[in-house]
Amino acid sequence: MKSISVNTFKKFSLILLSASVLTVSTSCGTAGDILKLIFEQPKVSIKSFGVTDASLDRIKFNLALNVDNPNAVGLKTSDIDYNLNINNSEIIKGILNNGIDIAAKNTSSLDVPIEINFQKLLTVAPSILTNFNNLDYKVFGAVKFDTPIGKVPINWNQEGKLDFSTISKLFGP
Repeated sequence: MKSISVNTFKKFSLILLSASVLTVSTSCGTAGDILKLIFEQPKVSIKSFGVTDASLDRIKFNLALNVDNPNAVGLKTSDIDYNLNINNSEIIKGILNNGIDIAAKNTSSLDVPIEINFQKLLTVAPSILTNFNNLDYKVFGAVKFDTPIGKVPINWNQEGKLDFSTISKLFGP
């Protein structure tokens, strides 16, 4: 019986290990490609964003998102990350943990209530005091969907001008 040298055994083991890794990575890539063919990424857009109420101590905004699920199966959101910047200052950053079901081949609306302490708002963005009716905003974040491979985030954002006329009424005629 002929014995195999240690070097030959190491080379053979390395070839087998390489072939195994190549086979696994190829099959995973194929599974990912198949998943992309049967699963279409949901689309998230902003339906509306604006001030809903204001008092001397707080401002309430409502952010309404449309989530379009083009797939033949329903989806569930896990959470929604949101950020609000006014005049390039970060005002609030949060996570809404209310998951909702999005029916197959359907569009659903998600409401994200945002409430800010007025004092904090003035501390972060003092430029608000000078001109309520000409404020730049950027609202952005991600809706995260529960999937078999983990949470999949879909980003959204919008920029524009805020109408704070509701707030200006608090300070006089």
